[in-house]
Amino acid sequence: MKRKSKAFIAAFLSVCLIATTVLVSTGNAFAGDANVGELAVTSAQGYEGDTVKVTVSYNNNQGTAGFEFRMYYDPDVLELVKTTLSEDVFIEDVVILGDKNANEKMTNFVSYAVAMAKDNKKSGELYTVEFKIKDGAAIGNTELKITDLVPSNFNGDLITVNSKNSYVKVLCKHADTEEVVKEAVTCTKDGVTEVKCKKCGELIDTKTVKSTGHKFGEYEVVTEATCSKDGLKRRTCSVCNEVEEVKIPATGKHTAVTEITKKATCTTAGEKVTKCSVCDKVLSTEEIPATGHKFGEYKVVTEATCSKDGLKRRTCSVCNEVEEVKIPATGKHTAVTEITKKATCTTAGEKVTKCSVCDKVLSTEEIPATGHKFGEYEVVTEATCSKDGLKRRTCSVCNEVEEVKIPATGKHTAVTEITKKATCTTAGEKVTKCSVCDKVLSTEEIPATGHKYSDYVIKKDATETEDGILERTCTVCGETEKVTIPKLESLKTEVKDEKAENPLASQYTKGEDITFTAIGIGMDNVNPQAGDMRYVPAKWSINPSGEWTSAPYTATFAVANAGDYELKVVYNREVYKDGKWVADGVTITSKTAITIAEKAETPDNVNNGNTNNDSTTPSGDASTDNNASVSTGDTSIYVMIMAVIMMMASAAVIVEKSRKAVK
Repeated sequence: MKRKSKAFIAAFLSVCLIATTVLVSTGNAFAGDANVGELAVTSAQGYEGDTVKVTVSYNNNQGTAGFEFRMYYDPDVLELVKTTLSEDVFIEDVVILGDKNANEKMTNFVSYAVAMAKDNKKSGELYTVEFKIKDGAAIGNTELKITDLVPSNFNGDLITVNSKNSYVKVLCKHADTEEVVKEAVTCTKDGVTEVKCKKCGELIDTKTVKSTGHKFGEYEVVTEATCSKDGLKRRTCSVCNEVEEVKIPATGKHTAVTEITKKATCTTAGEKVTKCSVCDKVLSTEEIPATGHKFGEYKVVTEATCSKDGLKRRTCSVCNEVEEVKIPATGKHTAVTEITKKATCTTAGEKVTKCSVCDKVLSTEEIPATGHKFGEYEVVTEATCSKDGLKRRTCSVCNEVEEVKIPATGKHTAVTEITKKATCTTAGEKVTKCSVCDKVLSTEEIPATGHKYSDYVIKKDATETEDGILERTCTVCGETEKVTIPKLESLKTEVKDEKAENPLASQYTKGEDITFTAIGIGMDNVNPQAGDMRYVPAKWSINPSGEWTSAPYTATFAVANAGDYELKVVYNREVYKDGKWVADGVTITSKTAITIAEKAETPDNVNNGNTNNDSTTPSGDASTDNNASVSTGDTSIYVMIMAVIMMMASAAVIVEKSRKAVK
């Protein structure tokens, strides 16, 4: 039952898609109805790494049985987490794709489809989608766009549904900001600074920067004030260059200047006089004390040793007087160590520590033997599975040689040799033995390789009275294998009436549409092997005639005149080789007898009958003009749509009855 339901859904959606394409191409405007449904998506917002939800709802439902659309999103911004189906509107026969586990190739849209056996007028939520905002996603709105919208009612009529797109807004965390000066601060006016996000450029805060006030430098004296006259000083702002001048009041005090009238020496006093530099009045007289000697650093004349005093001296930089000071003997030996006997690999050495000044021996110490410094072992004789080997190493100091035995391994070195090659039909043999002692370790059979046949070649074509022959040859040993191609008499081709599922042997009336399907032998072979054959319907004739280029191999015709006719169907033979079907140029023709009778006369066909009975009128898939198109004002397309819808409704009734029967 479930399989039949899915078949019905697929058929219904296919009909909806065909009807949509036809109506759009012929300019049919179904959107004139004022009452229309609406497909809407909610919006959401979040930061990088957040999971957000959006809901797709169907509002103002005017009655819907079939429904299909896609919602596209930007996979560089959003990652699909899961979809949750709602049962508000459509409960049965819902197909929703887009989940991670549904199809890994669907990376940028969520697809939704539904088909029901009756119209549904409920409105509400269809499904909810969870997205994860990817790290590094662009800040701002990313669109959720509904496309490929195909809604229809149970009668197969398209209904108008408007779609309302939405978005997911990626918010910025403003983790990285910068301050931008909008209005520069001056000495007398406040400034303005804006704090903006470096990533999204959004204004986060505005700060007022207080005026700094003038940044004056130090006063510079323009005119010095004296004891009787005012002076002038001036300073300048380093920002705006404004100048501020200030009067220096007269001091009323003498401006004292001092002059040395007698210099002091290291041992005798001097004299200095202080007077007013303006009025030259002597204000005071003062003695300058003797300066004392200014000695430099001591310089060692004789170093002190462990047993003798030394001497150091310094000189006055003014009068050159020299002062000498004794450096006391240190009483400490200056130890130095000397190796008096070198150590070897096997014998100890000796080192002596003594005073480098007085040559007194302070200590004697033994130097331990160094031991041999052997290099890596070198193999002199390799060990085998049955014999010991020998390895040797040498001391890099005294050249002493040490030899060590390498024990026999006890393990054979296996090598394999093919003693007898395998053929297509007989086994071979390979022997494994020790390459050192030549002991046989194992003997193994090599299986026969089997024939390696070439592709089949037709040696003799089958006729209606004789079988044909297919032949292939082993490329290794030359053995030949033959296969019989059945007589063409046994390859019967059925031509069935679409209506009755029986061979076309019944009687039809003139002008009646006759639909048939050609079924070639081998056309149901879904797993062909090399050499398999099939007969592909190619063309048919009865007056009119037609050709097929692909399945379905169905055609419809009508005969205007009564009589006996013969329906001929030509089949092209194809052989499967190199992984594909290839035509070999052989054709066969099947013939079916058909009788066309006169129509029974009625008042209707007497008054309204067609007087042109001299030709047949073909129709259907295999008409002689496969490229005919529908002209403006041609209503035949609508007749086809109504026929498809009636067939769909019949299928729906059959499926519904089948469901009830199963229940």
